[in-house]
Amino acid sequence: MKVLIADDEPLVQIGLKSMLSDSSLDLQICGTASNGEQAYQMIVESKPDVVISDIKMPLMSGLELAKKCHHEFGRIPAFIILTGYEDFQFAREALSFQAVDYLIKMELTNDELDRALKKAQQIVLEYRKLSVPDNSSLLDLSYYRDRFFIRLLNGLFEGPEQFERQSQEFQITFEASGYIAAYIRVIENDQKPLTREQKLLLNKSTLEMFQEMMSKYLHCQVISLDIQYFAAVFFISSDHVGDPVSYLREALGQTLNMLYKYYSVTLLCSIGTMVSAPLEIPVSYQDAKQFISSAGTEQLIFAEERLQYFREHNVFNLSLFREDIRRAFEESNTEALREILDNIRELLSQNRVSTAQALDAASSILYLSINLMEDGSSAVTEIFQDDADGYQSLYRLTTVPQILSWLLKLENGLLETLAEQAKKPNNYLVENVKKYIACNLNQRLTLQNTAMTFNISANYLSQLFKKNTEIGFNEYVALKKIEQAKKLLKQGNLKIYEIADELGFENAFYFSRVFKKIEGCSPRDFLNLNQK
Repeated sequence: MKVLIADDEPLVQIGLKSMLSDSSLDLQICGTASNGEQAYQMIVESKPDVVISDIKMPLMSGLELAKKCHHEFGRIPAFIILTGYEDFQFAREALSFQAVDYLIKMELTNDELDRALKKAQQIVLEYRKLSVPDNSSLLDLSYYRDRFFIRLLNGLFEGPEQFERQSQEFQITFEASGYIAAYIRVIENDQKPLTREQKLLLNKSTLEMFQEMMSKYLHCQVISLDIQYFAAVFFISSDHVGDPVSYLREALGQTLNMLYKYYSVTLLCSIGTMVSAPLEIPVSYQDAKQFISSAGTEQLIFAEERLQYFREHNVFNLSLFREDIRRAFEESNTEALREILDNIRELLSQNRVSTAQALDAASSILYLSINLMEDGSSAVTEIFQDDADGYQSLYRLTTVPQILSWLLKLENGLLETLAEQAKKPNNYLVENVKKYIACNLNQRLTLQNTAMTFNISANYLSQLFKKNTEIGFNEYVALKKIEQAKKLLKQGNLKIYEIADELGFENAFYFSRVFKKIEGCSPRDFLNLNQK
């Protein structure tokens, strides 16, 4: 059974989670809410079988929540009502909404909660027998979202289209001003060794509390990696994009202190650099991972601060070149790319780096090339077509000179490919964006989201679009939407407000305003003229 906890007291939430973990029943805690409004939204989204709710909560009481859900959803979710007040009037009212049971917080025991849950389970099982299953409600997206983020962190998407499609399928929205990934290690501080089951439970509880605490400061996604490590992706709003390190330091400090207080665990957190687009999150994640081993006694390590040290002391680190590499690919600037890659090879040869460091730098350049070039995978495959393992021959190399030779071959091939791309009369990227717009006229197409889809900056897309089309991105989108609107109006199957909705406009009023600006008449006048 999926169980939702709704209580405005954090200690009660923690206590209930502990009791549910000890239950003999097969339970899954699908969320915790701190007020009635939040609980209602989570019920709509997660569709729990059982809700354990405090009777008194901010914004909407437990009784109001149970009544609203009873009227809208029927018997499921089943409600177990908790209160600190032994008041029969409340109990009678709760039971009138078919609540399963009414329990006193101060007297609550594991056995009492188990008895109430067994009653709820019986109701849920009977209801399932009588109901036609709704497959969409039975599908738990959390598992697929975790897999999505693991693919994202490790740069395993085949391209922007696959990323965009899956993010929509799994209802994951990327509208932040910046993104930061973190790599986190869990250290148990108890002297007594823990069993495997105890470690699993501790890890699960730690992740849940970390997610809850950090979500009070900013939107984040926590992903379990194994019994000792987990990752997090922080969505940075425009309010904090100027100084995310200070804000995260405070938020993480509060969270780490709370986790130590309640679970006696220490977390070592390595926080990557901020990136502006979701498909650049692997860059932030790799920055985070490379510094976790140098934590020492520090609990918080910020890659941005470490990289600043490298800059000041002229220590080689590929992260210092990533932005320049990205810009060179975006602009098809062969001279800039040549200079950057020559500098990297020179630094690798002079700094006496280990084979592992050189291999990591080369594989990162390979990853960037595949993801930032037009049809990058095919281009890189062609460069190494004579090698037995193709470009993966890199991973058979055992010395720094061998890796430097491989990098030189990659560099020469990339420069040749970029030079060919620069000769094209029409910029391939603009043509692909136009195709994307044509296929997505029913969506709210923004410059930022479209740039994100193609893994480029919004500013670069804006300049490129205007240079190649002589009108701005937003003007082009509006023009194409109105062209489609005229076709739909002539067909006569849809009302004006339905066409506005069909083409992703905020409302019919805004649609009419854009239509009149482009066509010189309102949609109604256009319709009348074409009906005569």
